[in-house]
Amino acid sequence: MSVTDKESDKLAWGVTLLVFGILILLDKAGITDNLPITNFIQSPGTYFLSAGIIFLLFKKEKTLGIVLTAVGAVIHSDYFFHSIREYRNLFIPVALILVGIVMVLNAKKR
Repeated sequence: MSVTDKESDKLAWGVTLLVFGILILLDKAGITDNLPITNFIQSPGTYFLSAGIIFLLFKKEKTLGIVLTAVGAVIHSDYFFHSIREYRNLFIPVALILVGIVMVLNAKKR
């Protein structure tokens, strides 16, 4: 039984919304208040990272998943790469510019 692109898109978006809802509910209920990784869990980078991983797992087209995962990793770069904290503010705009350039160049090829 083959999953179509539309079905994989709906599944990926549905699972992403479920995860976002769970993360927000945990925060609003105060469940994450005493965890040592509360700042990690409730940061925008976690939402990008989780959406990217979900899209990589469930969608047939992997481009969006790769981009979202990369943005989440860059936002959480201080957790993953402790030595580059000083340059963290530059990563997001540079990453967005690079992704934009790649997308524009790929669009012109087609």
